Amino acid sequence: HGAPVLLWVGHLDANKDPLTLLRALLDLLPDYPEVRLYLVYRQAPLLREVQAFLADHPQLAERVSLLGERERDELEAYYNSADYFVLGSHREGSGYAAAEAMACGCVPILTDIPSYRMMSGEGKVGYLWRVGEAASLAAALRRALAGDWAEQSERVRAFYAERLSYAAIGRELMEILAELGAGTALGGED
Repeated sequence: HGAPVLLWVGHLDANKDPLTLLRALLDLLPDYPEVRLYLVYRQAPLLREVQAFLADHPQLAERVSLLGERERDELEAYYNSADYFVLGSHREGSGYAAAEAMACGCVPILTDIPSYRMMSGEGKVGYLWRVGEAASLAAALRRALAGDWAEQSERVRAFYAERLSYAAIGRELMEILAELGAGTALGGED
């Protein structure tokens, strides 16, 4: 339920920064009163802070669902039901949840960090925002919501298939190996 539906799949910790997301969403609420945020998480060291923030902002609390941990096989249904995938990571090694969301057509709204710049083609698909800055996230959300979601979702799916899918990663790896090998066997001389 919601218009739009935002999904978070990540820990409720300082690195993922859920409080910045909630502050941005509070700013967005007057213009998008039907917005809905679903948070899926396993580890939650900031759960009390998140709950306190929501208790202080009841108009936002009714738009946010703290779902907690979900089984891995349930996540696809959440990704397929969401319009946008949002995370506030200060650093990220791989961005696995973002990739899963993109495979399902969720438009990513992610922090402007190296892994997410790569995953979004330097922002060609989805939206990037400055780490820890609620105003930057609110602006990215507004840009996303002003666009045609179906068109954005299709671009995300196509980009995922071309650049992030297992087939795409395999092709890129084979190209790198061919360049490195330049006709020599693996483990051979340069």
